[in-house]
Amino acid sequence: MAQLDAVFLARRLEARYGLGLSGGEQEVDGGLFVAVRPTDLERPNGFSVIVARTPKIVEASLKMDGFTRSLLRLMSESDDVRRNTFATLAALATTDGFRIGVSVNENHITNLAEIPHGEWTKFEVDCDHRLPGVKMNPADLNSAALEVASVCLGLVLSLLPIEDVTDSVSGFEPGLPEGARIRVEVNRYERSPVNRAACIAHYGTKCVACGLEFSEKYGTLGSEYIEVHHRVPVSEMGGSYRLDPVKDLVTVCANCHAMLHRAKPPLSVEALAQIINGLRDGEIEHR
Repeated sequence: MAQLDAVFLARRLEARYGLGLSGGEQEVDGGLFVAVRPTDLERPNGFSVIVARTPKIVEASLKMDGFTRSLLRLMSESDDVRRNTFATLAALATTDGFRIGVSVNENHITNLAEIPHGEWTKFEVDCDHRLPGVKMNPADLNSAALEVASVCLGLVLSLLPIEDVTDSVSGFEPGLPEGARIRVEVNRYERSPVNRAACIAHYGTKCVACGLEFSEKYGTLGSEYIEVHHRVPVSEMGGSYRLDPVKDLVTVCANCHAMLHRAKPPLSVEALAQIINGLRDGEIEHR
């Protein structure tokens, strides 16, 4: 039976979420299982995503370390934006055929849009997906495991304050020395690795506009690389905007991303795809 590759899962998830992750084996209830965990949360104050398979399913489960009271407090105190993200990711995954089980303080949560407030002493997340009824090669098995692990990890991260609200970029401003760095405020949705990963999980890493798959052109160097475009400009999102990572985001290559923003307002991805397809068919584009 084909085996799971912990390093493969960690590297691919690391690329999706933009977070440091390590992959290896972890003992759980006397058995050794494939595990992925954030590198900046040292034991015993972090968590792992445990991945396993049976002949029929591949599954991923949250395994909290022994001393994670601070993490549980952060999750229980998550704001409405994070809780909405959690519910949205769960709904998208369920639509895509994943089974999700969540419990807080050993109480099963049936409505994931209403996870409880108050003190959490235990938080459990389990995800699984049925495998096709055929013998799977290692590549296909690990691709299936990647998607299940991504759902589980995304649900956990969605409740943690991991978004970068500010960023530093090189830029020019009157009165500043040439090359001076200025700080630019960016909306939290722009920097959310959870929303980015959910978008990639749905659309894949192929550019929706032109069809470019970086791994086909650059091999392993391009694996999991793709950019995420906001259909609704970030500047138009209010503080209470509930972002849907499938309806509001889409995967595009760097070239198409730049072309979308050459127009004011930005072109839709569908309009850009029409231009590309027209040129491929020999039509002349005069816009």
